[in-house]
Amino acid sequence: MVDRTLADMQERAATFEDVSRAIEAGDQVTVEEEGEDGSYPIYMDMAGEHIQQALMGKNAGDEVEISVPAEEGEDATPVKVKVLSIRSKNLPELNDDFAGTMQFENLEKLRGTLREELERRAKSEGDTARREEFLDSLISGMQVDIPQSLIQRRQDDLMNEIRSDLGRQGVRWGEYEGFMREQGKLEDFMGELGRNAEQRVKRDLALGKLAEELGVQVSDQEFSQNLMAMAQMSGVSAQELQSQMGAGGLNAFYTDILRSKA
Repeated sequence: MVDRTLADMQERAATFEDVSRAIEAGDQVTVEEEGEDGSYPIYMDMAGEHIQQALMGKNAGDEVEISVPAEEGEDATPVKVKVLSIRSKNLPELNDDFAGTMQFENLEKLRGTLREELERRAKSEGDTARREEFLDSLISGMQVDIPQSLIQRRQDDLMNEIRSDLGRQGVRWGEYEGFMREQGKLEDFMGELGRNAEQRVKRDLALGKLAEELGVQVSDQEFSQNLMAMAQMSGVSAQELQSQMGAGGLNAFYTDILRSKA
């Protein structure tokens, strides 16, 4: 994993220089598409197999027809391009100088830091996976009558999260909803949203019961630390966050901490 990460860093630090030869694997090829304005680069090591086969061995000035694979039941689409330029990729050598560009004393220090970060990330992912497995097991045999209003409330919360996420991307929910309706996917989407809401409600109830049976308590210090951490992430003071959340929000926040601790 350390080697792969270093290789990725090498790729990001790669430079390109113009060459006067036929196209080879790893080159950056600039092409102009027939009937379109402007040009664009094609990175051969990332291009699809059909593009690689069409361009490999071609020279600047050559006109090439690329057959774009079609979906099932449709004919392949031919695209004509002209090769404008060919640039060779140069990877920096993995040595102390390379580590220096990353603000490390030497390559050994860089490798050590990468290893520590990868181990930390792997442990975090492992902890999360075990937690998810435990929660799935906890609710698998659960017998409880859940009021539909509780599921609907959670579904509304999930919908508001989706609307906010789309809004940050400059997409209105109405536009997204219309697109899914055209694709015939809206019913499946809403069904999955309902199942997700029910699953989350079950988890909340199970964790609440677990906390109760284990006698879990959240101290004032723990609550304050979690509140300050959230305030920092939100870029506001703890007092401002408390004011924004209100009594109901603070109670819900306390309950979340309790369930997480359980």
